[in-house]
Amino acid sequence: MHHRLTVLLASITIAVGCSYLYLSLAKQPEVSTAASGQPSSPNTEQHPAGDGLTEAGLPDAKAAIVTTQVASRSAVLSDAGITRNDSVTAALAYATNYFELAGSLLADALAGDPDAQYAVAKAAGDCEYYLNVAARAERRQASRELSTAVESFTTLATERLATLCGDFQLQDRNQRQVLREQVNNMLEQSAENGQPAAAANRLFNEARSATRGRRSLNAEQWSQLDDLAVEILESGDPYAVRKLSDYFSLRQRERPGDLEVPEHLWFGSTPDVANFGLELASCVLGYPCQAESPHVLATCLELGGGCDPNWDYTTVLAEARLSPLAFQDALQYRDWVLGLIREGNIADLVEPADL
Repeated sequence: MHHRLTVLLASITIAVGCSYLYLSLAKQPEVSTAASGQPSSPNTEQHPAGDGLTEAGLPDAKAAIVTTQVASRSAVLSDAGITRNDSVTAALAYATNYFELAGSLLADALAGDPDAQYAVAKAAGDCEYYLNVAARAERRQASRELSTAVESFTTLATERLATLCGDFQLQDRNQRQVLREQVNNMLEQSAENGQPAAAANRLFNEARSATRGRRSLNAEQWSQLDDLAVEILESGDPYAVRKLSDYFSLRQRERPGDLEVPEHLWFGSTPDVANFGLELASCVLGYPCQAESPHVLATCLELGGGCDPNWDYTTVLAEARLSPLAFQDALQYRDWVLGLIREGNIADLVEPADL
């Protein structure tokens, strides 16, 4: 593994004046691309729901969940007249090894494909987070006595995350910093090429940087950012919606009077109802929120490991994260946002700020 990491870092190149993360992997499984641009594999059958999803390695219960999620997403997007090619993000959602996935998509990423650029950067960036979460959970497991259920879940989750991301493990701090910079560069390039989720990531980072410390944005500046957020949300991209949940959470804390909220919602249950509601909306649109997905495993480890392995993200929020009232608010906010996307009225999410 250390040799493969040395090759990874030694293969970082400079192209077109911009740094790229170059993963040069030995014996990578090839991912063929059909004429339609959809990646295909001789060892998997296309999921009946389409969109490049496969049933390979998915238990029947999970395949049923995926079918339901894709059907719900398709209904929302088709009503809104949105057509998306989800082949790359579907591969990201159900990959079993992010290092190998990044390697298989690298040629397309270097050729300028924005979805491949995003997927490579997302895989590397997420793995840094997942490995840190798993390491903290393992230290907790080693230092204290846990219940049998928590012990079992912690072992399951850390092993799954290690399998997914272990090849990205870097012990040297300088190497980690180099990798982090390359991820950021590729995300920036993807955003420049119009990838919605990468654009959402850049929007959130800009807003967060502008409001650090005692700095703040005025109403006109927030309105300009909101216009960009609305454009991104209109794409219906699940990864973009998920990242914009962070933006609107920040937005709510900074200027709570600007966000539109349906009158029937009691918005006092938590300041992050918009955040959780948008997260749940992203699940319907196709973000991987099924049981044992890396997002769910990492979230549960962050919450102490007291999750049932069969919980999906919605259940995690209901059982371990939110009060009953806050959870109901999040569900209603989710349905409201999905309705706005379906009707093409996503601009109603934000009230014009008083200039």
